[in-house]
Amino acid sequence: QHLSAVPAAVNQPNMPSPAMCFKLLRLSGAAAAAAPLDLLRCVVQPQLLQDLNPFLSPAAQQQLRAGMLVWLQLCVLEDRLRRLVQLVAAGPGMKAPLIRVGRSI
Repeated sequence: QHLSAVPAAVNQPNMPSPAMCFKLLRLSGAAAAAAPLDLLRCVVQPQLLQDLNPFLSPAAQQQLRAGMLVWLQLCVLEDRLRRLVQLVAAGPGMKAPLIRVGRSI
């Protein structure tokens, strides 16, 4: 949602604004929308944010990148918690692996 934010169009007589053109390209599907893999790439290569939305300010790019880093950390935590739930459900024979996984969290 924030990655697709575009500033309000500036009124220019007899000329569409670049922001309005970009919005139309987005709505028509001609401008790429970010997929989860794109977000991962943007964390490694922040300049790709500018390709996905040329209207982002440097401060907005930094804020988005920080949010993406938190999102990636949460994804890792979700995977670890899922493994813990599976180990607990597997029964008492899985106590040693459960302790190893628990310590790595």
